[in-house]
Amino acid sequence: ENNNMQLLPASVGQLIRCRLLDVSTNLMRILPPSIANLTSLTTLNVSKNRLILLNPILARMTSLTKLALHHNDLKEIPEIISTLQGLQELSVSNNRLTELPHSIPRMTNLKNLLAAGNRLRTDPSAWGLPGVSHELGFMPNLIELNLEQNDKLMVPPLDLVKGSSAHILRFLRDVFEARETRTLALRDMDLREIPQVVLRMDMVHTLSLSDNTLRSVPVDIKQLTSLTYLELDNNQLVLLPEDATKMSNLTELRCSNNQIKRLPETCNRWIRVQRIIAQDNKIKAIPEGVCEMPHLTELDLENNKLVTLPEAFIICTSLTRLRFDTTDMVKASPAVALPDGIRRCEIPAEIAICGVDEVIRHFFKMHQAWSTHRLDLHGFGLRTLMLDVCQLSVLTELNLSGNRLKYLPSEMTQLKCLKKINLDNCYKLEYFHHDMWILTNLKKLSIKAGLLDSWHHPTILMKWPPTVLARQPLLERQYLKELSDCVGKRYKKDGRQVWESTHRLDYRFVPHEVSLDPITSAEIDSEAKRSFPDFPPEIWHHDLTTLQVLHLPGGHITSERLGEAAAQLTEMRKLILIDQKIDYLPEELALMTSLEVLCFTGNQIKEIPSFIFKMISLTKLILIENQIAKLPAEIGLLTNLTDLVLTYNKLIYLPDEIGNLPKLDYLVMDENKIVQIPDTIQNLTSLKEMSFNDNKISRFPVSLGALTQLEVLEFGKNPSILLPPKQVLLCEVSVVIDFMQRIWDCKNTQKLNFRNFQLKESTLKEIIKEIWNICTDLDISKNLLTKDLPASLKNMTGLTRLNISENTFATLNLETQIEAAAPPKKVVKIRANVTLRTFFEDNEMV
Repeated sequence: ENNNMQLLPASVGQLIRCRLLDVSTNLMRILPPSIANLTSLTTLNVSKNRLILLNPILARMTSLTKLALHHNDLKEIPEIISTLQGLQELSVSNNRLTELPHSIPRMTNLKNLLAAGNRLRTDPSAWGLPGVSHELGFMPNLIELNLEQNDKLMVPPLDLVKGSSAHILRFLRDVFEARETRTLALRDMDLREIPQVVLRMDMVHTLSLSDNTLRSVPVDIKQLTSLTYLELDNNQLVLLPEDATKMSNLTELRCSNNQIKRLPETCNRWIRVQRIIAQDNKIKAIPEGVCEMPHLTELDLENNKLVTLPEAFIICTSLTRLRFDTTDMVKASPAVALPDGIRRCEIPAEIAICGVDEVIRHFFKMHQAWSTHRLDLHGFGLRTLMLDVCQLSVLTELNLSGNRLKYLPSEMTQLKCLKKINLDNCYKLEYFHHDMWILTNLKKLSIKAGLLDSWHHPTILMKWPPTVLARQPLLERQYLKELSDCVGKRYKKDGRQVWESTHRLDYRFVPHEVSLDPITSAEIDSEAKRSFPDFPPEIWHHDLTTLQVLHLPGGHITSERLGEAAAQLTEMRKLILIDQKIDYLPEELALMTSLEVLCFTGNQIKEIPSFIFKMISLTKLILIENQIAKLPAEIGLLTNLTDLVLTYNKLIYLPDEIGNLPKLDYLVMDENKIVQIPDTIQNLTSLKEMSFNDNKISRFPVSLGALTQLEVLEFGKNPSILLPPKQVLLCEVSVVIDFMQRIWDCKNTQKLNFRNFQLKESTLKEIIKEIWNICTDLDISKNLLTKDLPASLKNMTGLTRLNISENTFATLNLETQIEAAAPPKKVVKIRANVTLRTFFEDNEMV
């Protein structure tokens, strides 16, 4: 190094055992061809020279692990550099590069890529902005990516370029995948402004930019017309632009922990917004436009600077939850003082519209309830009961009369001390929650003039679930000591509503005997949110031989207990046991000879026993979230199977016998470790939906082209899929099937037409692997072929017609590999419209 050399002597090629060569800080403009003889070289440093061209012959130095080319005058790096598969560090900083080689993502061992101080400005990923290829983000071993001092770079944005490489790589991955998933999460990436590429992604439905350092939201955010969810928490925002209200499909906005002083005045344009969460800001007033949002149900402004509420809240009929604190309201009204420690709670919209005074009174009531054990919420027209009320664990009396409640929430079961509930004149009350029976201290329930009384229903239909009735057969004696005003009459007297009650119990309210016979279905509603340690005891009180459907979500049923129960469930057609403690399938299940649906989601099953495959009536086999590592070959015996779902297991491969399921139309294998789909899938001619998300599949079988009925195909979170190419995978399912069907049909027609498919050299190489020995007519015209034809094309000795017109070849090499005893050369017809720099001719060209 540092010898002012202008040319490296050719004799350097004799150093065949040399492992490190450092010729940095010289005046060389080119490297001699003899340098390619240094096949043992692992480190080559030619930085700080005057190189203007990199000799492609370097591709022979396959032992290289480190190549330093920084501080030269290079304008391009040849694509052939990707043949250096052992390369771990590549430094091309401070050159004149306008783009990085497209082949770099194929260098799977590369760990460090340094490209700072260049002029990168191309658009390799078709973002519409200068950037680098998104494929860099998917390189498995890449740790460091330095793109600093590329001032025109916009993908990734300059905010990230100056930060960590992990953020850059994650950005490239997430932005690309958002095209398919419609979800983009850029949390905690030190972004100071929203990247321009994000503002152009009008297909995104969900956007999260929380935990950054955003100072403003650009007006161009209005271009995200498909956005339904926007998260801007934990930034440094001061205001939201009025143009943000032009996102007409937005349903939820989160912008907590910022410095926002006001919401947009034109927020009434958000006609679909249902939730606005803006805690920990500096908002002093709620704009009138909020009151005109037709679907707004929740507004959370806790820990802001509110001093008043708009009078227009009276017209906001959809709002059911409003949260804020009154600290600044009290400061604005010195005559009013609140108890210490009571500054915030959930304020129902029905109370908020009554004004600040009523809001403050509600705070007092909530505070006093802790000492008086009573709470009066009479006459507010409440549509839902606030969760803050359900946290008053000491409450014994609760007055909810004169409201518009349709139900009492399940959280009310926390009020274990409750003795009296008044629900008079709750005209919309329809049912109690299933778990209300655990309030064992409840003595009095009053429901005058509600929808549950006999005035509205000749036969009272209180919706206690069958499981509760079976546990409490004499519910009116064991559960309630007094149930007043169940039966009565309502009429008008002197223009006033009068209620006349008989003050007696109506035994129609709760039947004395619970009858579930004949049983055809025993389904426990998952809304009950309870775990059954065993089968519910009420089931065993009846003859179960006619039971056909059993659905038990959540519990502690074991395999042993299931085996005991199976002996009585011989006529079962649907067996659904979700989130239980089953670790194997007992042999007693074989007695269910009529079983059609078998679902054991969320258990610990490790294998599928052989007797399952003798249940020929089975149509749906669903074993989601278990520990299954192998699908036996006997799966092909279930010829009536229509649905096969084995998501969240440990499968590595599928047996060829899966192709013996002629009626299968729904196949889901998400979240496994499957590396290959068998070719026998071509026999699943009825298949309509297939999903292999989050596996390890790198290519689809060509036989996929035979599935002409396929309507849905999902394959997200797999490694880089080589066949079909990504530009095809991003299209509709019909295009994917058409692509594979063309290769599939080539086996019969010997002709393959891929005109105008945007094919690149890497994709063409994968196609040739499938048809090299059968294709005689190949049309690959009007594609994106630029860097010569694949070497494997020379193996297609049966090829009689090749159409490569309307491409942009710079180099074309058609030299064939002919052995000594090879047959005479064939006449090959080639239609080409290319620009050639080098052409090796070894055929008769017509």
